[in-house]
Amino acid sequence: MTLTTKRKTQIIEERVNAMLDRIPERAAAINEDGGLPGDLLLPGPERLDRYWLLTKAMDSHHLARGRGGDVDHVLQQIPQPTLIIGVSSDILCPLDEQRHLAQQMPRATLIEIDSSYGHDGFMVESEKIAKFLSAWME
Repeated sequence: MTLTTKRKTQIIEERVNAMLDRIPERAAAINEDGGLPGDLLLPGPERLDRYWLLTKAMDSHHLARGRGGDVDHVLQQIPQPTLIIGVSSDILCPLDEQRHLAQQMPRATLIEIDSSYGHDGFMVESEKIAKFLSAWME
């Protein structure tokens, strides 16, 4: 499974930049190919720093890089059936972005989960998600 989002919201950019301002030496540890040093994945007191660096690495991925630069055009060329699940209160992966993906991908199905748990809704609402996923896979 892959998580894809266009991450354009101002709040995410502000939070990432604030975190990177506090830990510039850690930000420099992101490899040119987008890989992360192994110590970023270990538990420890700097877990929050590591989490933000992981999100920064995810943000650096550009689906259209090397494919002409037009993300919508690339999405329109994906022939595989795709299930997109969004959570109503998720500000990390906002529903507007999930809707955009679904509109651009010719064989996408969008499921919107109503939840007050934000991005954690993907874990908390696992029964709802399992039901939709099972039905989609049949």
